[in-house]
Amino acid sequence: MKKNWRYIRKGFEQVNQLAVEMLDFAKDNHLDVKSININELVMSTKDFIEYDLVSDGIELEVELDSKNPVWMMDEKQLQRAIINLVVNSTDALENIEAGKINIRTHVDEKRQLIVSVS
Repeated sequence: MKKNWRYIRKGFEQVNQLAVEMLDFAKDNHLDVKSININELVMSTKDFIEYDLVSDGIELEVELDSKNPVWMMDEKQLQRAIINLVVNSTDALENIEAGKINIRTHVDEKRQLIVSVS
């Protein structure tokens, strides 16, 4: 039964994603670039998606760079990218009983921001 709900949820997510992409394509493609704290964005995204993951037996772990400053970028596009990567990761964990997904922020030696989902 749980597996059937997972397929239904995935179907809804795919339909939702398609609708978002169609709306994005139809609208003006301008970026809403502003100063955002990446760690705060990752934590709010975690809060948004964690319940569904836990109910599917997937642990969500977050590792935040403590020296992560504020960055100029489009907050909604980064959040959408993180959610898409997490959804793809859940697909990869579909037949695994106890999976784990890690979201990590890091600033490298060249001061480049890295946000990874694994």
